[in-house]
Amino acid sequence: EVLFLRKKRALSSVNEHSSSPAVFNKSSLEIPEGYYFSPGHTWAKEDSGKLKIGIDAFVLKALGNLKIDKLVPAGNSIKKGDVIFEGTANSKRVKFRSPVDGKIESVNQRVIGKELSDVYGENWGVTMISNSDQVSRLLSDGAALDWMKSEFRRLKDFLSFNSFKAEPVGATMYDGGNVVEGVVSDFDDDLVIEFEENFLTF
Repeated sequence: EVLFLRKKRALSSVNEHSSSPAVFNKSSLEIPEGYYFSPGHTWAKEDSGKLKIGIDAFVLKALGNLKIDKLVPAGNSIKKGDVIFEGTANSKRVKFRSPVDGKIESVNQRVIGKELSDVYGENWGVTMISNSDQVSRLLSDGAALDWMKSEFRRLKDFLSFNSFKAEPVGATMYDGGNVVEGVVSDFDDDLVIEFEENFLTF
């Protein structure tokens, strides 16, 4: 059984370049020690009295080919849930929300315009000054991993709901327990917005 995205044949471009596109599943999801996750797939990590803020690997795999092109400037105050990063994946615009309240202390200019690959390392977005009590309310360790796995199941439901059966002419959107990396950015613009509302907004 082959599933395809509603309104367009997703992943046809992937199939043109590879007979075995990269996939991910809930077993491949990892939670680094010391990272705290928001419901919008952004993280906070304490670093020398400040917080580094970035996006998680789940959403990077779901979107694929993600480039950040806008960060909230240093000196700005921001509330939890406000947009802190903006970028594009396969020419589709996406926005990411701050996991905590705080003041932007610095921005990582090296991340601008580059395809993200090391989201828990060099590809952080900003540093913030924030109340540590807010960080403790975010998810970490085993609780974060359980949540991430539930998000993977929710992603599969989202993909299934927004697809229809078709004649087998290309790559599957997902196969068994796997999801093709970057599948979400093969949606049309409206469905990418719907993904953002469902997974990146809180």
